[in-house]
Amino acid sequence: MLFAIISVSAPAADKPTAAEKKDLGIFIENRGQSATGHYQLIGMYRHQLTSSIGVYSFTEKVWSGSSWFEAYAGPTWKPASWLQFGVAAGREMNPNGIRYAGMFSATVKKADFFGVFENGASGPYRYITAVYHLPKNFNIGMMDEATASGIGPRVEYAARKNVTVWGATLYDRDTRKTNTTFAVDFSF
Repeated sequence: MLFAIISVSAPAADKPTAAEKKDLGIFIENRGQSATGHYQLIGMYRHQLTSSIGVYSFTEKVWSGSSWFEAYAGPTWKPASWLQFGVAAGREMNPNGIRYAGMFSATVKKADFFGVFENGASGPYRYITAVYHLPKNFNIGMMDEATASGIGPRVEYAARKNVTVWGATLYDRDTRKTNTTFAVDFSF
């Protein structure tokens, strides 16, 4: 079971920077998968309370034969301007549906890294992306989504400032099948 405790003290006058204020807000993703035939609606909210301390929340609704839902929230910590960690707890649609999560986000030059690690009543889950930003609004990278899609290459296109369309061809190690995933991301 995933469990983490982060203890950090920050000065009361520590305010978010101008760059961090631009990063505040809502992220929504609509995703469909070919092999599983399921559709997901994902929402995430992040807010910096100070330049190093913040909060985030995550919700996910999945439709595929049967319906599934989870939601959790918790604190974040930014030890550096390019790195953020978070821990959270919440509920999922399962008996004894407690869910725990850990999150990281990092930006190094033209590369972004993001990962979520969850555990709870329905078992462990991980989602990791590594994306390199190319010219002309294109990004390429890899993603690994355990217990749902698989691992493989990912291509993104930033259609507008707050709209990204992406696709990935993923190999599911459990079923030994290839899964194509398409999504549209919106941020506000």
